[in-house]
Amino acid sequence: MFEKLENSNIHFSKRYKAIAIYDHKFYDRSDLDILNGAQRKFIIQKLSSLGFKQLSGNKLSNDECNILFPKNAHIASSPLDLVKYTKRSEKDYLILTPMQLFLIYLEELAVEEQEDLLNELKDLIAKMPVNLKKIKDISKHENYYEIFLKNYNEFVNIQDEAIKSDLANKSHIGMM
Repeated sequence: MFEKLENSNIHFSKRYKAIAIYDHKFYDRSDLDILNGAQRKFIIQKLSSLGFKQLSGNKLSNDECNILFPKNAHIASSPLDLVKYTKRSEKDYLILTPMQLFLIYLEELAVEEQEDLLNELKDLIAKMPVNLKKIKDISKHENYYEIFLKNYNEFVNIQDEAIKSDLANKSHIGMM
């Protein structure tokens, strides 16, 4: 069902039952990793076309499943922790920032290095850049930090190349 939504601003991950929404091409280390109002409005509008109704500020639903926005907690919270501690059932999907989805992939990659998972991660950052410098700053004590550092230069190169070519003329959703 969500494959219908897939476009240059939306990335659907079957593996994690998650939808990431494009934000920016460029980041500052101090940027907060949250879905902004324009991103929320954009995806709610897209999901409405699939029959979803908004039940609350953080939940949409149709006959098949629920869509949840992880609640923004404390400023010091990890973007990954916000996802991990969002209560959900088997039929729930999440709306995430590209960084949150990146961190989910990265955490699993740290448990077991899988080539297909690494390729999915690279595909994600080629389509939706993430704040790699911030990840480097906030994840020094995380189990995935070593695998992140091992691949950091490649991630940066993939992302830089995407920004110069495929994403060169792309505006963030708030500018559309």
